[in-house]
Amino acid sequence: MTTENKTRSRRVFEEITGQGNLDAVDEVFALEFMNQALGVVGPTEVKQIVTMFRTALPDLQVTVEEQVAEDDRVVSRVTYRGTHEGPLPMFSNIAPTGKPVVLTGIYIHRHAGDRIVEVYSLLDFWGVLRQIGAVSI
Repeated sequence: MTTENKTRSRRVFEEITGQGNLDAVDEVFALEFMNQALGVVGPTEVKQIVTMFRTALPDLQVTVEEQVAEDDRVVSRVTYRGTHEGPLPMFSNIAPTGKPVVLTGIYIHRHAGDRIVEVYSLLDFWGVLRQIGAVSI
């Protein structure tokens, strides 16, 4: 089961976020999905977040650096690379800068049956703000 869960989590990063395949969202996420960091509930809101992210970074490339799975949990360390061409989710008041950015993150997906039902995540948005010159520390 851990192999299937890792594959499902990898689809989130590579196929859904990286390639923009929003049809896969309904195959991967449960209707009751909850993103604990953002308060996002359900596949429809996942699609909205992915669309905003891909609009902000239209040349987005996603790399799954490593994954560890145990029982119903998969932990993934991920790197996003792209050019800041649109409003960043959570920072829509910052105008696009055209600067390249690298965003790293850690995700813990909880799986039930053949769907992801919950995620906890930690993303280095502070690092992105430094890269685009929005903060200077």
